[in-house]
Amino acid sequence: MVVWRGLALVGGMSVVMGACGSLIDGTSQDIIVNTTPSGATCAVEREGARVGAVLATPGTVTVRRTRHDLTFRCTLDGYREAAYINRSGLSRMALPGLVLTAGLSTAVDAASGADNDYEPVVNLTLSAV
Repeated sequence: MVVWRGLALVGGMSVVMGACGSLIDGTSQDIIVNTTPSGATCAVEREGARVGAVLATPGTVTVRRTRHDLTFRCTLDGYREAAYINRSGLSRMALPGLVLTAGLSTAVDAASGADNDYEPVVNLTLSAV
């Protein structure tokens, strides 16, 4: 009986701790988009599919975290299109979760995307035509 309670406690802690990044950082992220000059429209793409937009900069877009990079394409009348690739990287919670949970958090966070992170601010300069 005592052994089962101990296992249940450890198992329960593993489930809670196993989603360290999911609980703290979540599976989505806000990214601020700034352009010079302001007022540009920006499309956000992942693997060629549109996943978000900013209708007028400065603005914020919320994206789902994945291991795939994001491409920001911004346009404004009288200016050339500007593009930026926001690379998906390892979240700041990935290493502590890995250490604290003996690797159990890795599977949960990898499946949800919570172990990935993007640069929180994108700054683009558009050139006049």
